[in-house]
Amino acid sequence: MNGVILYHVNVFKDLGVFIDQTLSFSTYIESTILKCNKMCCIVKRTSALKLRIINVKSSLFMSLCRSHLDFSSPVWSSHLKSKVKQIESVQ
Repeated sequence: MNGVILYHVNVFKDLGVFIDQTLSFSTYIESTILKCNKMCCIVKRTSALKLRIINVKSSLFMSLCRSHLDFSSPVWSSHLKSKVKQIESVQ
């Protein structure tokens, strides 16, 4: 295209979602799970002593972790039971 060489890639990121050749979105699901687990650990460490109220911890989870899980879910929603179990393990 106009003298620019286009290289072949296995995975690319478009609008925040990793897309691979087979459209399995496994790379995106794994990165999202990793990101949410990190956020859950941060919430757990910072609120362990200060926030004993369950409503506060659940609202922190909903605002920080759930937003990552719900981002563009109609696009990447998995039909594989193993991926669904991985996603639900975060919750």
